[in-house]
Amino acid sequence: DIIYYLGNYYLTTNKLDKALSYFNEALNLNSSHNPSHIAKGIIAERQGNISTAIAEYSSVQNENYADFLNKRLGILHYKNQNYKKSIEYLKKTKKDDAVLFYLGLSLISSGHYDEALDSWCILAKRYPKDMELERNIAKAHYLKGCHLVEKEDYQGAIREWEKYLEESGEDDEVKKSVAMLNYIAGDSALKGKEDDNLKTAKEFFQRALELDSNNRFYLYKYALLNLYLNNFNEALNFLEKLSGSEPDKSNLKYYKGLALLKKGEKDKALPFFNEIINSNKKDIYTDYARWVVANEHIKEGQYSEAIEILYTISELAK
Repeated sequence: DIIYYLGNYYLTTNKLDKALSYFNEALNLNSSHNPSHIAKGIIAERQGNISTAIAEYSSVQNENYADFLNKRLGILHYKNQNYKKSIEYLKKTKKDDAVLFYLGLSLISSGHYDEALDSWCILAKRYPKDMELERNIAKAHYLKGCHLVEKEDYQGAIREWEKYLEESGEDDEVKKSVAMLNYIAGDSALKGKEDDNLKTAKEFFQRALELDSNNRFYLYKYALLNLYLNNFNEALNFLEKLSGSEPDKSNLKYYKGLALLKKGEKDKALPFFNEIINSNKKDIYTDYARWVVANEHIKEGQYSEAIEILYTISELAK
C-alpha cells in the first residue's frame, strides 16, 4: 500500500513513468492489488493505450469498484469499436452524463436508434442548450431515417428526417431527400382510391413542394391530383406555373383544357385541344385531344364532324 501511495502521488502530478514504476513494484509484491491495476489502467488511458487499459481494468475482481470499472470499460470498448461490449458495461453502471453520452454513441453505432435517442434525450433535459448533444440527436434521427428507407418504411423515414431538419436547421440535400420520400409516400397512397387515401396523398405532395418548390415533377403530379379531386382552379394554377417555361408542352395544354372543360368553361377549353390537334405532333395527347373534341361534337349532335376527327386517331390511342 505504501508503494501504491507513492505511485499515486506521481500519478496526481502527471509523472506517469515514475508512477508506473511504483505500481509495477506494488504488483510484484501482490499481483492482485486492485488499486494498482486500476492506476495502471488510468495511465494506459492517458497514454492512449486502450487495449492495455482494458486488460488492467478487467483484471480487477472487486464489487467495490464495479461502477467505476463498468464506466471505464464501457467507454474504452466504444473507443475500440466493440459496441456490443460497450453497451453491456455501460448498462450496468450509474447513468451519469458520460455514461449516457457514450451509451448513446454505442447504441447508435449498433443500429439501436430508439435506445440511443432515449439516452440522449435524458441528457438533453439536463443540458437543454448543449450544441454537441443537439447535433448527436439530429444525427440519430437522420441515421434512423436512413435505416427506415432501406426497409422501405418511407413514412417512418419522413418522420425521422423531419425531426433531423427540426434539430439541425437548414440542410438542402436532406430537404430534397425528405421531399422525395413525401412524393413516394404520396404516390403509394394513390394506389387506394378511397377519399382518405387521396387526402393523405395530397398532404404528402404538399409537403414535398414545401421542401422542393421548384421540382417540376412534384408540381405536375400535384396538379393532376387536384384535377382528379375536382379542385380545378388549384390544378390550373399549378399547370400554369409549369407552362411558364414550357408553353408548347402538349400534356400541359391537354390538362389545362380538361380542367376548364370540367369547370364548365367549354369556350376556354376547346382552343387548347384544337391547338394540340393543329400542331400535328405525333404523341398520345394529340389523340386524347381529338377524342375530347369529337366527344363534344357528339354532344352537340354534330356526328359527321365527330366521325371525321375519330378517323384521324392513331392506332395507339385506339
